[in-house]
Amino acid sequence: MKKQEGIDPKQFESELKKKFVRVQPDESFVKNLRQILVEKKFISLETSKKYLFTISLIFFGIFSGYFLIWILKKIFYPKRNGNKESNSEMPQE
Repeated sequence: MKKQEGIDPKQFESELKKKFVRVQPDESFVKNLRQILVEKKFISLETSKKYLFTISLIFFGIFSGYFLIWILKKIFYPKRNGNKESNSEMPQE
């Protein structure tokens, strides 16, 4: 029989124990976390600050709508400067 190549599980476990040091958590942190997660009787949702995006989107829509109406008025209802000036310059009798 050939010896299987690989890592010995006990040796592997001892190497992992050497590399990873066990850390004791802070007791106050654990108590605070327990209060937040377990003892809280109501659920609160975090609110995002999307109101700036919504407001800017509304203002952009209003501005672009006004600009579009202004352009369409310039195209379809141009000012007739000749008629207004000729009426105002006519001498009165």
